[in-house]
Amino acid sequence: MKSRLKFISACAALFVILTASNCKESIKAPEYIGSKNLNLDGLSLTSGSIKTDLEFNNVNNFGISVKETNLKIYIENEYVGDAQQINEIKVEANKHFMFPLLAKFNPTTILPKAILWAGKKELNYKIEGTAKVGKAGVFIKVPVNVSDVYKK
Repeated sequence: MKSRLKFISACAALFVILTASNCKESIKAPEYIGSKNLNLDGLSLTSGSIKTDLEFNNVNNFGISVKETNLKIYIENEYVGDAQQINEIKVEANKHFMFPLLAKFNPTTILPKAILWAGKKELNYKIEGTAKVGKAGVFIKVPVNVSDVYKK
């Protein structure tokens, strides 16, 4: 009886592992479209933050969730700060969605660069890191590599 129970448990565990690994392979990273609503959210002598909405397209034929980002922000190839998203976002199948992002930075380290950037009509920016994308509790880390131009 115990060996039969062990066999059934082993088969169930194998089924769960195979199903989970199949889900991991079939989940595709969302496609980046652009950014909107870029705003300086707060600024003091010791900290600053920028809010923006990143627009993506869910290329999967099923709904997904996006959570736990770990991102680095670069402007004109200079590291500016980090952005993290802890709120999980539910996304419908084959739909565009907005991903709100809050980037924190130290104003004293970027002030000399910001003075140079103030005269430019366009700024190149890059967001690099990872995000967890998943379905039904199965999440995979996908790379985030966004490059775009901010036009003033």
